[in-house]
Amino acid sequence: MALVRTARLNVTSADAFGTGTYTPASFTPSNSSLLAVVVQTQQQADDGISGADLTLTDSAGLTWTKRVSTSAAPAGWSEAIAIFTAPVTTGTSMTVSADAGAFAVENYRVDVYEYTSNSGGTLGTGATASGSDADGNNAASITLSASPASSSEVLAAANVARNVGSGGSVTEGAGWTELIDVARNDWWNFHVQVRGGSTSTSVDWADLEGSGGATGVNAVLAALEITETGSDTTAPTLSSPTGTETGSTTAQGQVSTDEANGTMYAVVSTSATPPSVAQIQAGNDSTVSAGAWSGNQSIASTGTKTFNATGLTASTSYYFYFQHRDAAANDSTVASSAQFTTDAATVDNAVAWLRA
Repeated sequence: MALVRTARLNVTSADAFGTGTYTPASFTPSNSSLLAVVVQTQQQADDGISGADLTLTDSAGLTWTKRVSTSAAPAGWSEAIAIFTAPVTTGTSMTVSADAGAFAVENYRVDVYEYTSNSGGTLGTGATASGSDADGNNAASITLSASPASSSEVLAAANVARNVGSGGSVTEGAGWTELIDVARNDWWNFHVQVRGGSTSTSVDWADLEGSGGATGVNAVLAALEITETGSDTTAPTLSSPTGTETGSTTAQGQVSTDEANGTMYAVVSTSATPPSVAQIQAGNDSTVSAGAWSGNQSIASTGTKTFNATGLTASTSYYFYFQHRDAAANDSTVASSAQFTTDAATVDNAVAWLRA
């Protein structure tokens, strides 16, 4: 997946926060990024707060869109989630500020995730989901409004209220990766998880009650699909691989590529079996041993690329193997040269060998 996620801020306010704006520490996003901010809170009194009551502003003048928010929690207590996004053209040091209006809150939880594309794609948002769980115990799930793309990442949050003093943790759903699970005063858990590479509409948690003997009261749940379109998914193509001896211990390899970015790798081996992509990138041959020689170079143009191998053994048959990974992490297949044989040792080399 060409999406790259970076956590820029993960913070919880002081207890008994009350009313007013919560502004945590500053951070600096990357250029050409998309910020996704998960804001969670719970009330000091059960007055019916919902995600619709949450707002987000910032010091850099970004344009924020509330992509998904939760309705009022089921009976028992009031908590809320809202997920906001804003595109960033030029990153600069900034703060974000969350506010619940007239509602007095116990805590704010703010998690800022930055998304970038390593393949020049366009970042955006897609399917959403929100819902609640009546008792905050055991498994829970909500359903996305549409099937996410396999290249997308789904960001999901659970805000779980607990009986006082019961503590506990949340267990993420199968196929999901937990980003944060923060317990606060044994009353609440703030949980965030992500999943990529799936087109399933199900957003699930294996257990809201989790460990620690916790007893749930209720929970609110929300999810948002982060998308990338127009990305580079085409692997480089290598052609005309050659290997030529240039002396008794040296050789030159050449291969042509049709892409002008990324990194090209080369390995020299006595084995006629080509190494795998992973093996050649690690400098190994097909036996997972270090190649007789290995190297790599950054690629900035198409056409023929040259590698000069040293430290080979005289009068020995070798193969050059090449592989190209582009800037979007697309891997070419491995290209293999014909067999070549280094020259016989020269007299000077033989004398040096005898002296050694």
